[in-house]
Amino acid sequence: DSRLVAKIQGGNQVIAGTIATNIQTDISDCSYQLEASGGSAPPTAVIEANFTTIHNLILVPKCVRCHSPNGERPSEDYSDYASTLSTGKVQPGDAVGSGLYKECADGDMPTGAGTQPLSSEELSAIANWINDGALNN
Repeated sequence: DSRLVAKIQGGNQVIAGTIATNIQTDISDCSYQLEASGGSAPPTAVIEANFTTIHNLILVPKCVRCHSPNGERPSEDYSDYASTLSTGKVQPGDAVGSGLYKECADGDMPTGAGTQPLSSEELSAIANWINDGALNN
């Protein structure tokens, strides 16, 4: 819920896509480190079942570090809508048949230090977005 992230997400800052994604990821990592050290983290944002919210609140902070052109798994790029669909991990209308949802629901993803498993609210938002057609909304 940082002001900088809100401005980036709202399009109020002219920052290149990759740099904007990196800034959002770094702020999220900082929040996790603060929480792990006993500090208080910002309140959790409401996760709506649309791509913009899922991208900004789940994919960027928990997936894009590895699943991006410069990450460990560039063939599974979640850095934007077109790339997310081109992974083949999203089957519009079928969350249960979608690798993105299945791997997260099974606990296989996300991985990495400081990355928490997806909450039931996050999983539900992804499932609903996919089942509703995985629209670019």
